[in-house]
Amino acid sequence: INRGFHSSLFGDLMRLQREMDGLHSQFVASRSARVYPPINIVEAEDGYHLVAELSGIDADSLDITVNHNEVILKGERPAQERADGQRYHRRERNFGKFSRAFTMPDKIDAENVSAKYLNGVLDITVPRAPETQPRKVRITG
Repeated sequence: INRGFHSSLFGDLMRLQREMDGLHSQFVASRSARVYPPINIVEAEDGYHLVAELSGIDADSLDITVNHNEVILKGERPAQERADGQRYHRRERNFGKFSRAFTMPDKIDAENVSAKYLNGVLDITVPRAPETQPRKVRITG
């Protein structure tokens, strides 16, 4: 009787572990789907750099819009084609349309926002508006 109890308990614990692993995987997958593409925002002396990781995406499919002090990045990552008979064992790479918007803390110079795309990394340079730049004040008197 005792051996059966331990065996049953061990089996129940293993099932519980598999279920927890599955829940964790679903949580991580759903969370990462909401934050694509991953972006770092770096503040520099003259403004900001938004650096996005966009491997596998053609630059022509990206759209960057500036509206007041907001930068909006839109695009689409194509689904990866599978050959007949292939099936996924794990699928973590997102595909489909995405859109992210970022409000800059300062007024920006929308006319001079620029972007570079190299090796799957997009770097958007967002300069501060001239009136928000620090300036020296001349003392008279």
